Amino acid sequence: MNKYIKIIKEKNPSLIIEKYRFNTEGQNNDIVIVNDNTVFKFPKYLEGIKKMKIEIDILNILKKHSTLDIPEYNYKNLDSFHTGHVYGGYRMIKGVSLRQNVYHNVVRKEIISKQLATFLRELHSIPIEEFYDHEIKFTDTYSEWTNFYDKIETKLFKFMRKEAKDTISKNFDSFLNHDLDFDETIIHGDFGPTNIIFDPNLQTISGIIDFNDVSIGDPATDIASLIGPFGYGEDFVKSFEPFYPKVDDLLDRARFYASTFALQEAMFGLEVGDEAAFNSGIKQYI
Repeated sequence: MNKYIKIIKEKNPSLIIEKYRFNTEGQNNDIVIVNDNTVFKFPKYLEGIKKMKIEIDILNILKKHSTLDIPEYNYKNLDSFHTGHVYGGYRMIKGVSLRQNVYHNVVRKEIISKQLATFLRELHSIPIEEFYDHEIKFTDTYSEWTNFYDKIETKLFKFMRKEAKDTISKNFDSFLNHDLDFDETIIHGDFGPTNIIFDPNLQTISGIIDFNDVSIGDPATDIASLIGPFGYGEDFVKSFEPFYPKVDDLLDRARFYASTFALQEAMFGLEVGDEAAFNSGIKQYI
């Protein structure tokens, strides 16, 4: 991990590093926190490097529309496609991840409900035309989930018990045969508790981080993590209605997306050789 510090020093000689700490638990990035105020992200995989370049570009558009704080990369080394060398650095957004144990102790949940609903409404309302001259993924929902189902059948079914395979098949068939006619929007793509930063002192959301998976796609994707196993439940999302009209219309598709999280983790682990991720994702199906 010290190679990261060496690279940061070489590329930013005016940055005085008094202390630092590491976080290597993320799926896609190793994190170096410098001086308790700056976050440096080092992608672990080639695909992560591509995503970081897109993220940094797109954040320049998003910051014009967001009332919540989001990362602004003041440090970056993007002139490479070698993992361990490419990084992006931004001023830390102070607070803690809004995990379930933190959420349960929030005194006035209606305040954070309004903040998150407003953020998602702002994000999902940005005209897609603003991204036409930028590299960003456009998601074909039907094709993407059809392809993912094919990969599950090919790569994961052999590890699963029959009942689990039957349940997965029924779930995907129901979703893929449903009407998928909806307006695509810009989406965060990983709008889960770990990327929602909460200030315990002010009892408010201080910002949103990790736009690695930003794309044009189904806005229900950003609801899925909020109702998933690590989220806050459907009643919380339904409380968005005054600030995000018709958010209830997204819930059916969000339920399906949330039901696939473990499968996505297992597939990720299998494809990149992360045994812990594979075992964590597949365990409920074997």
